Amino acid sequence: MRFIGRRRQRLEAQEFSFYDIGARSASLGGAFTAQADDITALFYNPAGLAFLDGLRIKTSMNFSTRALSATWPGGEGDFTSSQNEIIGNFFLSWQPLKGITLGAGYFSPYNFDSAWPASWSGNLVSASAKLYAHTFRTALAVEPIEGLALSAALDVVSMSVAWDHRIPFDLENYTLTHEILVLSRHEAGGHGLGFAAGALWKVFSGLQVGARYQKSAAVDVAGRNVFVFPNSVQYNYDIVPDPYGGMRSVSSLLDLFYVPQEVTGRLTLPREIACGVALRPLPRLSLNLDVEWDRWSE
Repeated sequence: MRFIGRRRQRLEAQEFSFYDIGARSASLGGAFTAQADDITALFYNPAGLAFLDGLRIKTSMNFSTRALSATWPGGEGDFTSSQNEIIGNFFLSWQPLKGITLGAGYFSPYNFDSAWPASWSGNLVSASAKLYAHTFRTALAVEPIEGLALSAALDVVSMSVAWDHRIPFDLENYTLTHEILVLSRHEAGGHGLGFAAGALWKVFSGLQVGARYQKSAAVDVAGRNVFVFPNSVQYNYDIVPDPYGGMRSVSSLLDLFYVPQEVTGRLTLPREIACGVALRPLPRLSLNLDVEWDRWSE
């Protein structure tokens, strides 16, 4: 994540956190597009559901503490943000007829959470930033030809974002008694729709190839921008000239400058295309390779 400073210098920190949805796929480094042989296929390649019989249910929970470090250009010292995260996933599949499988699942593979100390000079750009993306997916997978599976899925994406930064309050023609930093807090959320498709072909025993396409999902978010005045009691005793005559407390002046307002925006989960090969040349040796193309840069 990059923030632009006043002198056009960059602050660089770690990017989004990407989670492997299941333990099996995580053990393969996420190269699961052509394997897709458990219910987490709903995420990696929903076509794999066509080969799963009966009723299956799976849930998982991820606990993590991610440490992000950053240095503000020209600032002193490095700062670290260590946020605790709990991420849950749930999957269900049912095959009413051989070769036809219905699936549904809830997962949250993309998140970002940071909070920086008040002493960090970069808090004029960001004091904290949070993004949570949750997806509820329903899918239909079929096996029209033995060994070949196709699938289509509909996504309902829910996103929530929050961003805090501090704004220095100064008056050009009057020196204030105390330094004032106003905390600006944005909070917004919304829902959007997405689409995914997959294909999985068991070419012969020991060789499988798979592909997944995930359409970009645009989410329009709406919320509010509110302002918090630290040490506001202290500002009641700081007096400044009132533009309309007389004197006014700084606390009441802040209420005129910073008024809560509605905010809107748009966030987009990028489209992704993944292709994979699963090869088992020997009974106890398997090789999995995935190549993924996405548009996270946008």
